[in-house]
Formats: sequence, structure tokens, C-alpha cells
Amino acid sequence: MLTLDGRLLPCHIVIVLSCVSFLYFSLSFSSQSVIKVDRGRDITITKDQLESQMKVPFPPTGVHACEVSDNYAMLSWTEPEPRGKEQLTFYVEGSIAGKNSWQLASMDITVGSPRFPLFYLQKGKSYCFRVRSVNKYGVSESSEPSLPISLGQPQAAPAPATSVFAIRDTDSAVLLQWQEPLEKEGILGYYLYYSEAGKQEWRTINNKPTTHTNPWSEVEEGVCVQS
Repeated sequence: MLTLDGRLLPCHIVIVLSCVSFLYFSLSFSSQSVIKVDRGRDITITKDQLESQMKVPFPPTGVHACEVSDNYAMLSWTEPEPRGKEQLTFYVEGSIAGKNSWQLASMDITVGSPRFPLFYLQKGKSYCFRVRSVNKYGVSESSEPSLPISLGQPQAAPAPATSVFAIRDTDSAVLLQWQEPLEKEGILGYYLYYSEAGKQEWRTINNKPTTHTNPWSEVEEGVCVQS
């Protein structure tokens, strides 16, 4: 290939420059991209045209834990863009945080969606994960590693509400109020129970937890209520 001043460039240099340009425009591509070439000319490439030329896929992005409990974590990521036209699956790799000793975490499982449950994590240890895209042409480079992931603390039952009393009543209903526990994190609502005075046969009033601390309740005369 000749340059503008008539010099001949070696062929291997031309190939390298072409690959770099394609990688740059692929990674920064949206629905349509305009590429500047020599002498002010533009080439417009649509996303569909670019994806039809994709072979070995790009790596996924945004690997992170979208859900963590005391016995498992859910890993999630974003598919590469552009992803190509071929069916895409994924390999998940894991390492103890800070050791860079990557091993296949998905084993023989075919991961067909950008989510993967992690059940083997040990309590007290932190792990990092990365993901590779796979299609019929090959395997991508690995994604950027996730931030360290560790299991959460076991969730204990919340403390009970206190100071249950009636602040208003009628012939058919009573307005109850109670004091919430000091630690309210994780509380989704309250179940109310009632029993005849002097008995311990408690029955539920509401089928779904109420989020209010002063709901109306229809009760009979001479019954006790607790939350």
C-alpha cells in the first residue's frame, strides 16, 4: 500500500493498523457509526452491518453481584456490544480475592443468560469473578474482574413490636397502635393476632403484613390483640 507521498508501507504494518481501527470502532459503536478516512471521506456503518461481520465475540462488561445472602450470591453481567449474530454463551471464572488464581466456576454448565448463581462460596472469604463470551467461532478475552464478593450475614428474626394499645374504638372496630422495634431494617410489615381475654388461642387478623402501625381492626367485644 502507498502512502500519500508515494512511500510503500510494509504489509504487516497495514494489517496491524486495520485491526486496531476495527477494535476501536467496535467498542465505541452505537446504532450507527461514521468513520473518518483519508482526504476527509466518511464511511457510515450500521450496527447490523458490523454485527454481521463479528466472529470471535468481545468480552462481557459490568460483572457484579446483584444479590447476596448468607448462603449464596447471584452474579450478573452485561452482554458484549456489539454481540454478533451467533448464539452466545458464557464461561464464569473465579479466584480468591487478591490471589489471581483463576479457575472455571461454571464447570460443565452451559451458561446461556447473563446471570449465574454461586453456591460454593465459603463464609469469611472474598472472591472475584470474571466472564468470557463464547460462540461457534471461539472464546473472548476475559472481562474485567468483579469487585470482591463475600457471603452476607445470616438474617435473624426481627424483634417484636411493643406497647400495643387501642387509641380509638367503636361498636364494630378498634384502631390499634404499637411501637416499632428499634432495629427496623428488613421488616416488611406486621401480622396482627387476636384471642379472647383469658385464653391463649391466637388467630391471625390480616392475611398480608400491614406496613402501618395504627390499622383499623374489626374485633368482637372482649378480645385481646397483639402484633
